[in-house]
Amino acid sequence: MKEFITFQGMDFGNLGLDLYSDLQTRFPECCTPGRNFLGGYPNGHPRLKEILEFLADHGWYPGRGWFQRRGPKEYWLRIKRHYDKKDFDAFEYLIFGGGGTPWSGGRVPQSPHLLLSMKNMKVDDVRMVGMQGRVVPERVRRILEAEQIRHIVFLPTLLAPGWPTAFDRFMSWEDMHEEPWWEIQSDLRLPPLSSRCRLVDAAGEPYNPHGPFKGLYVEEGNYENPEMHYRASDLAQLPSFDIALTHENFGAGNRDEIGTLVVSQRFRQVCIKHNLKVGFWPVRVDPE
Repeated sequence: MKEFITFQGMDFGNLGLDLYSDLQTRFPECCTPGRNFLGGYPNGHPRLKEILEFLADHGWYPGRGWFQRRGPKEYWLRIKRHYDKKDFDAFEYLIFGGGGTPWSGGRVPQSPHLLLSMKNMKVDDVRMVGMQGRVVPERVRRILEAEQIRHIVFLPTLLAPGWPTAFDRFMSWEDMHEEPWWEIQSDLRLPPLSSRCRLVDAAGEPYNPHGPFKGLYVEEGNYENPEMHYRASDLAQLPSFDIALTHENFGAGNRDEIGTLVVSQRFRQVCIKHNLKVGFWPVRVDPE
């Protein structure tokens, strides 16, 4: 795994023309024609250290975290992890990231069904609906059923003539004489994340499970995609599974939305075996 670091929120408008000009002279490779300082280097690169020290000498420092509001002389330092195949092969569990292009839709009020737009129908292995919804066509459902994926649940979806649309206007796949798409869920909930995961709301404040819902996210400092951590002892209490839902319902919706899908390495290998275009993101399991 390698880390790549870029800068965000740094242009001549907030840096000031004099400081931006100095940056442009000293680090021209990091400046864009639109007068933004973006820069990008692997973590540990000597040029990166030069930039950080130069900015600090002028009173500019990285913000405290991805969700935190920046101070007057703070910038976003975006840290992105790059995993290779060897990394992915080593993880026991992964986030089921979906794949393909997003599909417009939403959940039917007072119903478990996802409503999908007829305007964006196309052949694919898996599609994302909103932040958490994942849908697959009938052919992929048959593959996953034949492979006996443990604790998977397939929920029927409905179609809307357009999007946005009134929720009282929808059709079944049978009405359309089309092969159906199914929402993937699970009948198994995971335990809460490890306490080493910092849960915040959309403003970067500590998440309050008892107050008004203001969003729920994992924050890991300046990492663009924070990793989720579980304790091995907590997962050991569960039956063997290939797919499960997080205890936490992440996103900006509400506490009643479904959790994030976490899958096993076996699930990933099934997708590789059948050449399914599916994305994954690592999940850490800590000894304690």
